[in-house]
Amino acid sequence: MDWLYLFQNFHLIHHLFPRIPFYKYKDAFVDLRPVLEKEGAHIYEYEFGPHREAATEAR
Repeated sequence: MDWLYLFQNFHLIHHLFPRIPFYKYKDAFVDLRPVLEKEGAHIYEYEFGPHREAATEAR
């Protein structure tokens, strides 16, 4: 689903490392997550809830 958000769900990576191409944001985030958590960065994760259920039912 990252493509749906144009990888902007990892926008912090762009601000920390502006030369990383957008399609590498997730890889960079995965690598940096332990450091971000150690430094107290607020990381929010969202589930799609009803949207996920509706998509599943539509199949």
